[in-house]
Amino acid sequence: MITQYIELGHNGWHIIIYYGVNSNAEQDIEDMLIKLGCPEQDIDKALRILTRRLNTGMTFTNTQQKTSFVCISDTTSAE
Repeated sequence: MITQYIELGHNGWHIIIYYGVNSNAEQDIEDMLIKLGCPEQDIDKALRILTRRLNTGMTFTNTQQKTSFVCISDTTSAE
């Protein structure tokens, strides 16, 4: 898994991106979603999809924390 952090200028917004997530990243994804205040039922659904399927992704945004979290699963082809 590759992790990228982006800060958007002077407004204090952050984007955290996980690329190539699979079942090995399950705990990292869960920890981040908990930190951002994602509801538990949504965390469970996201983990089922992201760690068991290829070619998918998800986003979660917490406007109070000014943070967006993006996950992109493993793919069948890097291209």
